[in-house]
Parts: sequence; structure tokens; C-alpha cells
Amino acid sequence: MLPLPPSLVLAFVLSTLLAAVIHLLRRGGGRLLLYRTVAAWVGFALGHFLGQALEVSLGRIGPLQVLAGGLGAVMLAFLVAIFTKS
Repeated sequence: MLPLPPSLVLAFVLSTLLAAVIHLLRRGGGRLLLYRTVAAWVGFALGHFLGQALEVSLGRIGPLQVLAGGLGAVMLAFLVAIFTKS
């Protein structure tokens, strides 16, 4: 099995924690938690790549754009939280 890069593990942990916090704030069942978690993963990836493309230096940990990725994760998870029925 190939080892995962630490930045990828950190990205998954942070985006999953953000999705869990949003889920606690908005409440809902297991299906909604799954939707919000996947949305946070996708949002974190999109935010990270956008931060890389714009060469944002604020909020970086190594090669990972934590601030941009976190904003992307929160925005997409909240959008899913708003547009899904609880």
C-alpha cells in the first residue's frame, strides 16, 4: 500500500472536522452528514487549487493551502446544508 502524503491526510482531517461542525450547527441525519462531508472534501480541494492558482501565501502549511481550502470547504458544505432537506 502506498503511503499518503501528510498534506493529503491533513486536508481530509480538516475538511472532515469542518463538515462535522457544520453538521452539529445545522443538525440532521447520517445521510446529510455524508453529503456535507463529501461537499467539504470537494470544497477543500477546489479552495486549495484556487489558492495555488492565485499564489496565496497566507494560511499555508507546507504545500497545503489551509486557509483557502478551509474557506472552500465551509462554503460548499454550507451550500449543501442549505439546499438539502433535513
